[in-house]
Amino acid sequence: MANKIDIRCILHDHLHSLVYTDGKRNGWDLVSFFLMPLLCALLFPLNGWDIETEALSTFGNMGAIFIALLISVLVMIFDQYQKLTDKLKSLPADYDYAYRKLLDDRRRLMKQLFANISYAIVVSIFLLVFSLLQQFFGEESTHWFSVWVARPACVFLAINLLLTALMIIKRTYICLTVS
Repeated sequence: MANKIDIRCILHDHLHSLVYTDGKRNGWDLVSFFLMPLLCALLFPLNGWDIETEALSTFGNMGAIFIALLISVLVMIFDQYQKLTDKLKSLPADYDYAYRKLLDDRRRLMKQLFANISYAIVVSIFLLVFSLLQQFFGEESTHWFSVWVARPACVFLAINLLLTALMIIKRTYICLTVS
């Protein structure tokens, strides 16, 4: 894969951000963010459910809007991360340990938040692509790609994106309010 579009590092960092505060893996996060949306996505073809054209259009709009909004949030978080890093570097080595730990913990949370926002942007791009592919098949909604790939992918990506957005909102709130 071309190095410039290789997103594996984003996926890796996002998966490694789904941990408890002590750094241990949180299995419930994996169930909530991946298994539950996957099961919901598989219900569509297995039950013969369809997605209306308006819903597909909404998925595409949602992806496009999230891309623009999340890029601006990414810039804001990066700026805050840089300020926090500069503040930590300017403190003397023997400065209050509790304060240094608080700043370092906040910095670690911002780094995870950066990975989560980047992941959400990637998911938004894929949601946009799959909703466009689904719309490409138009009236031929019985095509195997539409039934077994595009629709379930749209459902999985939309649910995953919404859950990730909630996590981003909570982590941003914590970063900006906890002192």
